[in-house]
Amino acid sequence: MKRPVGFRAQVRAYVNFVEGKKLARIKALAKYPRRGGILFLGDSLTEEFPFGELLPEFPIVGRGYSGDTASMLRERLPYTCTPYAPAAVFLQAGINDLQRGASPEETARSVGEALIAVRKLCPGAKLHLLALYPVNCSSEKFSLFRPKAFSKREALSLISRTNTLLREEAAARGAEFHDFGDVLRDGGGELREEFSCDGLHLTVEGYHSLSEALRPALAHYQQRSDQEGSK
Repeated sequence: MKRPVGFRAQVRAYVNFVEGKKLARIKALAKYPRRGGILFLGDSLTEEFPFGELLPEFPIVGRGYSGDTASMLRERLPYTCTPYAPAAVFLQAGINDLQRGASPEETARSVGEALIAVRKLCPGAKLHLLALYPVNCSSEKFSLFRPKAFSKREALSLISRTNTLLREEAAARGAEFHDFGDVLRDGGGELREEFSCDGLHLTVEGYHSLSEALRPALAHYQQRSDQEGSK
Protein backbone atom coordinates (compact mmCIF):
# COMPACT_ATOMS: atom_id res chain seq x y z
CA MET A 1 0.00 0.00 0.00
CA LYS A 2 1.40 3.37 -1.05
CA ARG A 3 1.79 5.88 1.75
CA PRO A 4 0.27 9.33 1.17
CA VAL A 5 2.68 12.18 0.52
CA GLY A 6 1.52 13.92 3.69
CA PHE A 7 2.45 10.89 5.78
CA ARG A 8 5.99 10.79 4.38
CA ALA A 9 6.39 14.50 5.09
CA GLN A 10 5.28 13.95 8.67
CA VAL A 11 7.80 11.14 9.09
CA ARG A 12 10.61 13.34 7.72
CA ALA A 13 9.57 16.17 10.01
CA TYR A 14 9.60 13.87 13.02
CA VAL A 15 13.02 12.45 12.13
CA ASN A 16 14.40 15.97 11.71
CA PHE A 17 12.92 16.93 15.07
CA VAL A 18 14.53 13.95 16.82
CA GLU A 19 17.89 14.55 15.15
CA GLY A 20 17.72 18.21 16.13
CA LYS A 21 17.13 17.31 19.77
CA LYS A 22 19.99 14.82 19.64
CA LEU A 23 22.43 17.38 18.23
CA ALA A 24 21.36 19.99 20.78
CA ARG A 25 22.11 17.54 23.61
CA ILE A 26 25.47 16.62 22.07
CA LYS A 27 26.48 20.28 21.85
CA ALA A 28 25.31 20.94 25.42
CA LEU A 29 27.34 18.04 26.82
CA ALA A 30 30.42 19.25 24.93
CA LYS A 31 30.43 22.36 27.12
CA TYR A 32 31.32 20.22 30.15
CA PRO A 33 33.83 17.70 28.83
CA ARG A 34 35.66 15.16 30.94
CA ARG A 35 39.06 15.59 29.36
CA GLY A 36 41.90 13.11 29.05
CA GLY A 37 39.81 9.98 29.52
CA ILE A 38 38.78 7.04 27.37
CA LEU A 39 36.23 7.97 24.73
CA PHE A 40 33.88 5.40 23.22
CA LEU A 41 32.22 6.46 19.97
CA GLY A 42 29.52 4.49 18.17
CA ASP A 43 25.85 3.79 17.72
CA SER A 44 23.18 2.29 20.02
CA LEU A 45 25.50 -0.57 21.00
CA THR A 46 27.79 2.05 22.55
CA GLU A 47 24.93 4.19 23.82
CA GLU A 48 23.48 1.28 25.80
CA PHE A 49 26.80 0.10 27.27
CA PRO A 50 26.60 0.51 31.09
CA PHE A 51 30.20 1.68 31.47
CA GLY A 52 29.66 3.17 34.93
CA GLU A 53 28.34 -0.06 36.39
CA LEU A 54 30.58 -2.59 34.63
CA LEU A 55 33.83 -0.64 34.24
CA PRO A 56 33.70 1.93 37.07
CA GLU A 57 37.45 2.05 37.59
CA PHE A 58 38.10 3.50 34.14
CA PRO A 59 37.61 7.18 33.12
CA ILE A 60 35.22 6.32 30.28
CA VAL A 61 33.04 8.78 28.38
CA GLY A 62 30.44 7.13 26.16
CA ARG A 63 29.23 9.01 23.10
CA GLY A 64 27.14 6.54 21.15
CA TYR A 65 23.89 7.45 19.45
CA SER A 66 21.16 5.16 18.21
CA GLY A 67 20.88 4.85 14.45
CA ASP A 68 24.20 6.51 13.67
CA THR A 69 26.11 5.40 10.60
CA ALA A 70 29.87 5.91 10.31
CA SER A 71 29.39 9.11 8.31
CA MET A 72 26.94 10.50 10.88
CA LEU A 73 29.44 9.71 13.63
CA ARG A 74 32.15 11.50 11.66
CA GLU A 75 30.07 14.64 11.19
CA ARG A 76 29.54 14.99 14.95
CA LEU A 77 33.21 14.60 15.94
CA PRO A 78 33.75 18.34 16.57
CA TYR A 79 31.27 17.94 19.45
CA THR A 80 31.72 14.29 20.50
CA CYS A 81 35.51 14.03 20.27
CA THR A 82 37.47 17.29 20.11
CA PRO A 83 36.25 18.86 23.40
CA TYR A 84 37.21 15.74 25.37
CA ALA A 85 40.91 15.62 24.33
CA PRO A 86 40.85 11.86 25.02
CA ALA A 87 43.86 9.72 25.80
CA ALA A 88 42.23 6.94 23.80
CA VAL A 89 39.33 6.55 21.41
CA PHE A 90 37.47 3.27 20.97
CA LEU A 91 35.30 3.41 17.88
CA GLN A 92 32.69 0.98 16.67
CA ALA A 93 30.46 1.71 13.69
CA GLY A 94 29.11 0.06 10.59
CA ILE A 95 26.13 -2.09 11.52
CA ASN A 96 23.69 0.71 10.64
CA ASP A 97 25.52 1.24 7.35
CA LEU A 98 24.91 -2.40 6.45
CA GLN A 99 21.30 -2.11 7.55
CA ARG A 100 20.81 0.80 5.16
CA GLY A 101 22.16 -1.18 2.23
CA ALA A 102 25.85 -0.26 2.17
CA SER A 103 28.25 -2.98 1.03
CA PRO A 104 31.05 -4.23 3.31
CA GLU A 105 33.51 -2.26 1.16
CA GLU A 106 31.49 0.96 1.45
CA THR A 107 31.01 0.43 5.18
CA ALA A 108 34.70 -0.17 5.88
CA ARG A 109 35.66 2.84 3.76
CA SER A 110 33.31 5.07 5.73
CA VAL A 111 34.65 3.79 9.05
CA GLY A 112 38.18 4.41 7.79
CA GLU A 113 37.24 8.00 7.01
CA ALA A 114 35.94 8.36 10.57
CA LEU A 115 39.29 7.12 11.90
CA ILE A 116 41.12 9.66 9.75
CA ALA A 117 38.90 12.42 11.12
CA VAL A 118 39.48 11.33 14.74
CA ARG A 119 43.24 11.29 14.13
CA LYS A 120 43.09 14.81 12.72
CA LEU A 121 40.93 16.24 15.51
CA CYS A 122 42.60 14.37 18.40
CA PRO A 123 46.19 13.67 17.29
CA GLY A 124 47.30 12.72 20.80
CA ALA A 125 44.74 9.95 21.23
CA LYS A 126 45.52 6.27 20.79
CA LEU A 127 43.01 4.83 18.30
CA HIS A 128 41.17 1.55 18.78
CA LEU A 129 38.67 0.06 16.34
CA LEU A 130 36.15 -2.55 17.47
CA ALA A 131 34.87 -5.22 15.11
CA LEU A 132 31.15 -5.54 14.52
CA TYR A 133 29.58 -7.90 17.03
CA PRO A 134 27.89 -11.10 15.86
CA VAL A 135 24.10 -11.14 15.45
CA ASN A 136 21.50 -13.81 16.11
CA CYS A 137 19.37 -14.29 13.00
CA SER A 138 17.37 -17.02 14.72
CA SER A 139 15.79 -14.57 17.17
CA GLU A 140 12.12 -13.95 16.45
CA LYS A 141 12.69 -10.23 17.01
CA PHE A 142 15.73 -9.97 14.73
CA SER A 143 14.97 -7.74 11.75
CA LEU A 144 18.29 -6.23 10.64
CA PHE A 145 18.45 -8.03 7.32
CA ARG A 146 14.84 -9.09 6.82
CA PRO A 147 14.01 -6.33 4.32
CA LYS A 148 16.49 -8.03 1.99
CA ALA A 149 15.55 -11.55 3.07
CA PHE A 150 19.12 -12.48 4.00
CA SER A 151 19.63 -16.00 5.21
CA LYS A 152 21.55 -16.71 8.41
CA ARG A 153 24.60 -17.71 6.41
CA GLU A 154 24.46 -14.58 4.27
CA ALA A 155 24.03 -12.26 7.25
CA LEU A 156 26.93 -13.76 9.17
CA SER A 157 29.07 -13.75 6.02
CA LEU A 158 28.30 -10.07 5.46
CA ILE A 159 29.46 -9.17 8.97
CA SER A 160 32.53 -11.40 8.69
CA ARG A 161 33.53 -9.78 5.39
CA THR A 162 33.04 -6.32 6.86
CA ASN A 163 35.20 -7.18 9.87
CA THR A 164 37.99 -8.41 7.61
CA LEU A 165 37.95 -5.06 5.80
CA LEU A 166 37.72 -3.14 9.09
CA ARG A 167 40.86 -4.91 10.29
CA GLU A 168 42.63 -3.70 7.15
CA GLU A 169 41.35 -0.15 7.69
CA ALA A 170 42.60 -0.20 11.27
CA ALA A 171 46.07 -1.25 10.15
CA ALA A 172 46.13 1.44 7.47
CA ARG A 173 45.05 4.15 9.92
CA GLY A 174 47.33 3.20 12.80
CA ALA A 175 44.51 1.92 15.00
CA GLU A 176 44.56 -1.18 17.19
CA PHE A 177 41.87 -3.64 16.11
CA HIS A 178 39.80 -5.65 18.58
CA ASP A 179 37.43 -8.48 17.70
CA PHE A 180 35.53 -9.73 20.75
CA GLY A 181 33.23 -11.98 18.77
CA ASP A 182 34.56 -15.12 20.44
CA VAL A 183 33.15 -14.11 23.84
CA LEU A 184 29.75 -13.30 22.33
CA ARG A 185 29.21 -16.12 19.81
CA ASP A 186 27.55 -19.48 20.34
CA GLY A 187 28.69 -22.74 18.77
CA GLY A 188 26.88 -21.89 15.54
CA GLY A 189 28.64 -18.55 15.10
CA GLU A 190 25.66 -16.43 16.14
CA LEU A 191 25.29 -14.01 19.03
CA ARG A 192 24.45 -16.09 22.10
CA GLU A 193 20.72 -15.98 22.74
CA GLU A 194 21.11 -15.02 26.40
CA PHE A 195 23.33 -12.10 25.38
CA SER A 196 20.69 -10.34 23.29
CA CYS A 197 17.09 -9.19 23.51
CA ASP A 198 16.50 -8.86 19.77
CA GLY A 199 19.33 -10.62 17.96
CA LEU A 200 21.38 -7.42 17.67
CA HIS A 201 21.44 -5.35 20.87
CA LEU A 202 23.14 -6.75 23.94
CA THR A 203 21.67 -7.59 27.32
CA VAL A 204 23.48 -6.64 30.52
CA GLU A 205 24.91 -10.19 30.56
CA GLY A 206 26.29 -9.63 27.08
CA TYR A 207 27.86 -6.34 28.10
CA HIS A 208 29.34 -7.98 31.17
CA SER A 209 31.19 -10.54 29.05
CA LEU A 210 32.25 -7.81 26.67
CA SER A 211 33.52 -5.60 29.50
CA GLU A 212 35.69 -8.43 30.84
CA ALA A 213 37.21 -8.87 27.39
CA LEU A 214 37.85 -5.12 27.17
CA ARG A 215 39.70 -4.81 30.47
CA PRO A 216 43.20 -5.66 29.16
CA ALA A 217 42.94 -2.97 26.48
CA LEU A 218 41.71 -0.44 29.05
CA ALA A 219 44.23 -1.26 31.81
CA HIS A 220 46.98 0.95 30.37
CA TYR A 221 44.77 4.02 30.54
CA GLN A 222 43.68 3.28 34.10
CA GLN A 223 47.33 3.22 35.18
CA ARG A 224 47.98 6.44 33.30
CA SER A 225 44.99 8.13 34.95
CA ASP A 226 46.08 6.93 38.41
CA GLN A 227 49.58 8.30 37.87
CA GLU A 228 48.28 11.68 36.74
CA GLY A 229 45.88 11.82 39.70
CA SER A 230 48.72 11.21 42.18
CA LYS A 231 50.78 14.15 40.95
